[in-house]
Amino acid sequence: LVKFGISLPPQPKTIYENLGILQIPDQTMFKQLFMGMQSAAIVHAQALEHCTTNDRIRLLFNDLLKSEVEIIDNVIKYGKVKGWLEESPRYSPIK
Repeated sequence: LVKFGISLPPQPKTIYENLGILQIPDQTMFKQLFMGMQSAAIVHAQALEHCTTNDRIRLLFNDLLKSEVEIIDNVIKYGKVKGWLEESPRYSPIK
């Protein structure tokens, strides 16, 4: 990001490693991470759509988005194996 003139926040002086033990189920962690990944992909797709003037930045967002979609695809497969993804309701028109 520095290459494109975007400033970064200052690095923290200390890193706290052990803040206590939390009991969070794996399914909850999966759902939170999965929703975050989907949201990030949407934001990056919008950024790609708005980057029409700078080819290098558009290529950067394009590569980022492609790799994110591949990762999300693998996460979906993992969630299916574990049974953590809920199926969407099926549409069947009444005749």
